[in-house]
Amino acid sequence: MPKIVDDTERKEIIIQTATELFVRDGYQKTKFATIAEQCGLGRTTIYQYFKNKDEVFMAVLDKVYKELQSDYINIVFEKDASSIDKIRSVIYKAFRDYYRKKKMMIVVVNYLLQMQRRKTALKAKINEQTLTLQILLQQLLKEGIETGELKEHDTQNMAWVLFSLIRAFIIQVSITEDFSLRELKDSIDLLLDGLKK
Repeated sequence: MPKIVDDTERKEIIIQTATELFVRDGYQKTKFATIAEQCGLGRTTIYQYFKNKDEVFMAVLDKVYKELQSDYINIVFEKDASSIDKIRSVIYKAFRDYYRKKKMMIVVVNYLLQMQRRKTALKAKINEQTLTLQILLQQLLKEGIETGELKEHDTQNMAWVLFSLIRAFIIQVSITEDFSLRELKDSIDLLLDGLKK
């Protein structure tokens, strides 16, 4: 009797195995054939699920970003929180989440640096995913201005500044362990307090 294969489960195994390989070996050194081998699959079988390594990497990143961004929308719709508290919660959550996923974030940063001068669908996807968080911050800044909680300012630029702090944090934790998350939070609080009316 032939073995019944659950395609969803197999795809998830491929994604999980690829995540471990990307974290261990980096994007460049991870080979499509190695992913197949580590999953116990032949190359022709893995092609039924993914066309190439970029497609696997994209699936890995989709999963990582969905996990990271799952609670951000809930923060936006908190009824009893002020805009500044929501912004603070989003930034703190990003710091915690990106720190927990630090090894994968190092892979992403390395990929972006290596592909800096090339246009790729994967690079565009990464930028699209990160833009979501920047847009969310901008919406919260606009909400704060509308409710009279925050000073008038260019929300697009301020959202970019806040998101740049998150990106800088990702890079910083990838190159050093010598930092204090508490002190960083204190600095963020000081910055955000400057936006209040």
